[in-house]
Amino acid sequence: MLRVFAVGLAWLGLLGCSPDNRVARDAAATVLATTIRDYGVQRADALATACVDVEWALPLIGAQDVALAQKAWIRARLEYDHAAALFKLAAPEIDALIDGELDSPLTRSGLRKLEQPLFGKPTADALTLNWGARALAEASVRLPPAMADSARTLDVGVFLSTLSGLAVVAGAKLDGSDSPFAQQSIPSVRSGIEGIAAMYEPLSGLTRATDGALDDQIHQLLSDLLSQLQGVSATEQVRDKALFLRRTAELGQVLLKVGPALGQSVSAIVDVT
Repeated sequence: MLRVFAVGLAWLGLLGCSPDNRVARDAAATVLATTIRDYGVQRADALATACVDVEWALPLIGAQDVALAQKAWIRARLEYDHAAALFKLAAPEIDALIDGELDSPLTRSGLRKLEQPLFGKPTADALTLNWGARALAEASVRLPPAMADSARTLDVGVFLSTLSGLAVVAGAKLDGSDSPFAQQSIPSVRSGIEGIAAMYEPLSGLTRATDGALDDQIHQLLSDLLSQLQGVSATEQVRDKALFLRRTAELGQVLLKVGPALGQSVSAIVDVT
């Protein structure tokens, strides 16, 4: 980590002498491949641990501890939200199995698919719960090594466009439809914004060196959005939802501007819904 920090300082020193943003472009690629990727590995480890805990709580033979499984599922869901952008980019085939997007006709397992059987009233039968938990755990344990695999390259422009898309989608989750059974829509939004903040921060110094006002705007929007969610656990508790939607839309737009500031073209090739 000290080596990465020292390299970052060296890049920033060079930026002041550079006639264009080519140095920032290379520095951003280095930061994404090291510091930000390390964050993704850490979150993937925590996610896998939580998913395995879900499986352990729902054995096929013996008593199932549904309450324990529910707590582990919530941990897994929020860990996923913290680093979804990285999971979608570095390991899309594993991400699809873990996220379990309900609008895909191919979805058979995943966090979203398991939510209703696990949190619905009544809960599903033991076989259904065990199968869903096992499939989720088997997918999740593949994620940490995939995230750590440098052969799975990450592109700064696509990364920023994915952060932008996730910021905009966060606003749409205020209606509670993203987690209707576990009631985790608001915690999911909060975790997603916290994740965007954590993944942007290693790039902040590079952005500030080329466009200080843009960096200030991003930090202010992130702070304002998190402030609106402070102490909030349910959708009806969010004050001024229209303002929240405007802020998430604005955050999405300004994150796209980071790409050109760092010498990167920004293009969206990942579905973040």
